[in-house]
Amino acid sequence: MERWTRWMLRYRWVVVAAWLVVLVGGGWSSSRLSALLSNTFTMPGTDSERARTILKEHYGDRNDGAFTIVFRVPDSADPRRRARLQQRMAAGATLVPSGRAQPLVAGGSHVLYGDITSTLDLAKAKGYTDDLLAKLPQDGGVRSFVTGQAAIQHDLDPIFDED
Repeated sequence: MERWTRWMLRYRWVVVAAWLVVLVGGGWSSSRLSALLSNTFTMPGTDSERARTILKEHYGDRNDGAFTIVFRVPDSADPRRRARLQQRMAAGATLVPSGRAQPLVAGGSHVLYGDITSTLDLAKAKGYTDDLLAKLPQDGGVRSFVTGQAAIQHDLDPIFDED
């Protein structure tokens, strides 16, 4: 132990430099880590995985690349407002590669919602959340929300990055 201590004291600048290299390398590596992480969990060979594969290959459906658009409105029975929001949702769907807007559905007297489906996987779809939200109305008594697996993952990424 004494010999080790003497060596450390004699070459302290080498030791400090080595620790700095380790800290800088660790910081750089951690900044690149989030791109390698995924919250997707699949079990090859299971019935649910076979169903997911059939939906993807035969129908172009990927539920992890879909967004659910929710509109809080003064009156969900207003047909003109519904048509206008359907158009805005369709315009938003053009921002997402392979995005298709599904029909809006009333979810109560003040709620309309609909899906934007795509063939994107979760990692790619989550990157379109902010653009999609910016394309939707937030005025005239309408409040727009974007949810779904991709949007939730988009919102969780900064929290995971901090952890």
